[in-house]
Amino acid sequence: MPTHDEVIDILDEYLRKQTSITIANYSESGLWISNMFYGYALGKIFFSSKLKTRHAKEIGDGSQVAFSIANSSQTPASKVIGIQGVGFCHPSNVEDYPNLIKHYGLRFAEYADSFGNLKSIIEVMQGGISKPFTIDITMIKFLNKEVFGGYQIIEFHNSKIIKVYPG
Repeated sequence: MPTHDEVIDILDEYLRKQTSITIANYSESGLWISNMFYGYALGKIFFSSKLKTRHAKEIGDGSQVAFSIANSSQTPASKVIGIQGVGFCHPSNVEDYPNLIKHYGLRFAEYADSFGNLKSIIEVMQGGISKPFTIDITMIKFLNKEVFGGYQIIEFHNSKIIKVYPG
């Protein structure tokens, strides 16, 4: 069985290799689910959404969300790997911008014009076109049958891992 640090390294590598996330949220208008591209760093997930989308309108400051990241080329017989998690989503704040730029904006070259640097982020936000969001992860269930023979639970607090244990 991998050590605590090995689990974290495996999680970090997996999250950095994947590109899309499914996010579910609940608001006054009901449940909603969205797929988008993301970046990951330090217990946080970063994504951007055009302001006209339903999820951008409904995710308030500190809304609780559930999310899933899975390798889409899997079959039931393959080496199953994926993540389910929960956290609190909010519009990104200034403290998030360096990681937002590094782990989201520069990750997707086609978005470099809109999120390639701090000046561009501010211009896009002020122009009301798109908004960067941050999910502060509180818990991840990391399924990796090949490595763990099942899954590991990883708990976060203030973007720091506080506990790792088998599920």
